[in-house]
Amino acid sequence: TITPPSGDTRAETDTVRLTVDRTGLQPGPQNTSIVVNAGDAGRETVTIAMTVPQPELTLSPNMLVFNPGETQKSIQVENTGEGTLVWDADVKNIGWIKVLPPSASTPEGRPTDVRIEFVEVSCLDAGEHTAVVPFNNNGIITPKKLTVQLKKVGQITGTVRNLLTNAPIPNATVTIPTREARTGADGRFALQYDEEGEYTLDITARGYIDRQEQVATDCG
Repeated sequence: TITPPSGDTRAETDTVRLTVDRTGLQPGPQNTSIVVNAGDAGRETVTIAMTVPQPELTLSPNMLVFNPGETQKSIQVENTGEGTLVWDADVKNIGWIKVLPPSASTPEGRPTDVRIEFVEVSCLDAGEHTAVVPFNNNGIITPKKLTVQLKKVGQITGTVRNLLTNAPIPNATVTIPTREARTGADGRFALQYDEEGEYTLDITARGYIDRQEQVATDCG
C-alpha cells in the first residue's frame, strides 16, 4: 500500500510511505517494483525487495520406540526458523497412535511439547509395528516425519483345572518354547507371546499327568 498514492510536489521533498502485507506469501525472498509517473517530468521505477520470515519445523527426537508396557512418550516441535510455525500431525491413517495436541502454532525459540500415545485398538496383532507420522509445516508440501516403532506382546490366558473335580490347580507351570507362566491360587495363568500363530501349551503340575493343549492366537 502506498500512502499517499498521488500528490503535488514543488520545491519541497515529500515522503511516501510504503506498507507491505506478507499475508499469503510464500516464505523467503520476494521482489516487485512500482512505477512513479510524473507526466512530462518523467517516470521512475523503484525496486522493492523484502523477505517473508520462513519458519522451519524440527522434531526432537524424530524417532520413538515403544517397548512392551509403554503407552506414552513425548517429543518437542521446534521452530528453528523465523516467524510463526503453524503445523499439524496427520495420523488419520494410523489407528494406534494419538498426537496431543494434533496441531499448534509454534513461535521461534519456544518449542511445543507434544505427547505421543499408544492407543489400544480392537485388533492389533502382537509383534513389531512401524508408523510414520507426517508433521505438516505451514502448508509446505514436504512434511517432516516422526517414525514410531511399537513392540506389542500378546497374552494367552486361561485356567488349569482338575479334569475329574473341575477344581483349579495352583502352581501349575504353563510353557511355550520362549515363555513360561505359573498358575495362581485360582488356577489362572497369563502367558505372553511375541507373534501371532499356533502354540502348543505344555502344562505340568506336581501330582498330575502332563498335558498339552493347542491354541491359535489372534489380535494379541
